[in-house]
Amino acid sequence: MKTLSLKFLTILLVIGVAFTSCSDDDDNNYIDPNALEDIDIVIDQTQTFNMTMFVMSFEQMFGSDARWTWDYSHDVQDGKALTSYQNFKVVGEFGDGVFTINHDFNSDGVITSSTRIETYDYDDDDEITFTYLYDTEGKIVQLTKEKYGQIRDIVEMEYNTNNELVKKIHRGDYNYSDGEEEIFTYNTDGTVKSYENESWGETYNYTYTNGNMTRQEENDNGNIYVEIFEYDTQGRVINYYDEGDIYDNRAFEYYDTYFREIDYDEYNGTRRIDDMTDYSAYDVDLKRWDFDYDGAVFEFCKTREFFYVENGNMRLVSKKEYFEGTPENLVLVGYVTVDTRDAANDYKKTKESIYDANGVLLYYVTYEVVNNSIQSHQVYLPDGTAIEDHEMDDLMWMEELISDLDIT
Repeated sequence: MKTLSLKFLTILLVIGVAFTSCSDDDDNNYIDPNALEDIDIVIDQTQTFNMTMFVMSFEQMFGSDARWTWDYSHDVQDGKALTSYQNFKVVGEFGDGVFTINHDFNSDGVITSSTRIETYDYDDDDEITFTYLYDTEGKIVQLTKEKYGQIRDIVEMEYNTNNELVKKIHRGDYNYSDGEEEIFTYNTDGTVKSYENESWGETYNYTYTNGNMTRQEENDNGNIYVEIFEYDTQGRVINYYDEGDIYDNRAFEYYDTYFREIDYDEYNGTRRIDDMTDYSAYDVDLKRWDFDYDGAVFEFCKTREFFYVENGNMRLVSKKEYFEGTPENLVLVGYVTVDTRDAANDYKKTKESIYDANGVLLYYVTYEVVNNSIQSHQVYLPDGTAIEDHEMDDLMWMEELISDLDIT
C-alpha cells in the first residue's frame, strides 16, 4: 500500500508540474482584452492616429475646473475603444457612465468623430458631436463641438513633454471669445496642480491627500474661496464645506442601492438640515426631503418620490409625504399618492389619493386636463361622494402636499 501511495503521489506531482508549466505558458501568452493597440495610422503629413494616444488625450479634455472628480472607462474590442464612459468617480459606482461617448471609425481605423450623450440627463438628451485633428504622434490637438448641426466650440490643445494637457485655446466666438485660454499645471504624480480660466477670470489650486483632492482654492478676480473635501476609504466624497464654516456643508452617505446627499445650513452658529436627496445614480433622484422652519423652530418636512418616463427624459412625482416631530425624529402625519397620469397631456396628474399616517384613505381628487394643463379638480370621499374643498378637514398638510386644493 505504501508503494502504491508513493507511486500515486509521484504521478500527481508529475501531472501538477505539467499543468504548472502549461499555466506558465498561458500566462506568457495572455492578452489583456482591454489593452489598447499602439499602432500609428498615418493620415497625412501632419496627422497620425494612434489609439493609445487618442485615449490618453481624450481623457484630459473635459471637466476642466473639476477634472479631479472624473475618470474614464472604455469598451475595447480588438485594441480599439469603441465606446467611452465618463464617470463621476467621487461617488463611486453611482457615478459610473454619466456620459456615454460612441466613437466613429473610418475604413482605415481612424476615429473621425464621436457622439456624446448624457446618460442620466432627464432635461436635455441632445447629442453633442466631436470631431478631431491630430498631431504626428496621435494626440488630439483640435476638438470641434457641434450641437443641432451648429458649431458650439473649437478648441486647440497643447501638451508638455509628459503628454499632459497644459493649454486649451478657444477659436471663434462661441462659448468663449477667440483666443481665450485655459491653462493647467501638474504635480509630479500627474494630478492637476492648478487650473486657470481666462474667460472666467478664475484660478483654482488643488491639494491632494492619499490621491484624493482635499482642498480647492478658487481665486475669483482676487477674491479667495476655499472648499474642503473629505472622503471614505473607497475614495468617495462624504463631506465638503467652505473652509472656516463647517456648519454650512454637504454630507454624503452610501448604501447598497443608492446614495444620499444632505444639505446643512448654518443658523445662529449651529448646523441644521435644509434638504436631503437620495440618488440611484448620478443626478437620478429617487426621493427628496425639504425641511421647513419658522425662525429657529422646525415646522414640518415634505418629501417627494420620483419615477421616470419617456426613456428617462421626464421625472415625475409618484408619492408625497408630510412629517412633523423634529428633523432628527420625523413623525409621519399623512401622505399622497399620484395614482394616474395622462400621457397624451404631458403626463399631467389625473387622480391623487390622500391617506393618513396609518394608510387609511381620507379623500381622493380627480383632475380635468386640457391642452397639457390642469383646468379643474373634484374632491371625493372614499365612498365616491363628491364634496367641495372647504368641506375637507382643515388640515394644513393636505394643502402643503396638493397645491391645487383650497381648503381654508
